[in-house]
Amino acid sequence: MDRHTAAARLVTELTRGCVLEVGSGPRGLASHLVGTVARYDALDRSATATDRLRTWLQVGAPAGAWGVHTGALADLGRLPDAPPPADVVVAVNVNAFWTAPADAGLAAVAAHLRTGGRLVLVLETPDDVDARVDPALRSRLTAAGWSWDERTDLGGPRRVALTASPGGSRAASPAG
Repeated sequence: MDRHTAAARLVTELTRGCVLEVGSGPRGLASHLVGTVARYDALDRSATATDRLRTWLQVGAPAGAWGVHTGALADLGRLPDAPPPADVVVAVNVNAFWTAPADAGLAAVAAHLRTGGRLVLVLETPDDVDARVDPALRSRLTAAGWSWDERTDLGGPRRVALTASPGGSRAASPAG
């Protein structure tokens, strides 16, 4: 199973409600989630990527079931066209959660999640997940007060898949 399929599976196990994908790029999880969840929103820093995604969605996705937003994760709450609160925020291969202090991004996600909402992270590396990725991700989540449940059934030697919740609370995670 590829990383996008793994992420979509995690998302749909948690909700069929509102989902925000962070770092969507020009297609991201849209083909997996639009029509499956009540609302799909995408956020990416690249105007080129969001223009391409918006064009793709306008062709076949139901109006009102999606939104595309250009901006940085840390600015999520300040965007003029901010997406509605989400049941799940998902990010696939968004290195901002493990390569640098992630406080601002995690705070933006926490503020955007509805009560009981979850963050889904799927990170895939070209080589086996090494001492850089997994510990750095966990360290940043812990430092920001988040708890997580690793999904080993959707991970692998080159992939970390987990769900996380803000505030250190442990939420049930299916099949994890």
